[in-house]
Amino acid sequence: MPFDYITDSVTDLAIIHAINKCDVPSFKEIMENLARDRQFKRETRILFDASLSSVPSQDEAFKFVEAIGRLEIFTAHKMAIVATEFKVYGVYRMIASLANRKKGSNLKVFISVAKAIEWLDSK
Repeated sequence: MPFDYITDSVTDLAIIHAINKCDVPSFKEIMENLARDRQFKRETRILFDASLSSVPSQDEAFKFVEAIGRLEIFTAHKMAIVATEFKVYGVYRMIASLANRKKGSNLKVFISVAKAIEWLDSK
């Protein structure tokens, strides 16, 4: 599976790791599993680590936007996406921008984990 996650109930942080080629059905599945996780609460912040993922194609990117628009988890939680490689960063910025317009989601893309967590901690 190209995704896995951990939740930390002490810091109210869920970290999703994307590894290699990330497909939309697996993305939906991991997000639905996270939403059902007992440790996942309304105040849980989401850090999506895409630093080990490959660049999504244009078609995949639009499918990600569509999936984000359909998943309820994105209307209630901030999600920071970390993409350290330039091309991956650019595609995820486009995904976040389109998803934020469509559904009112609150996604933002960062190059560093520290900046992502700083944003997640802000009100």
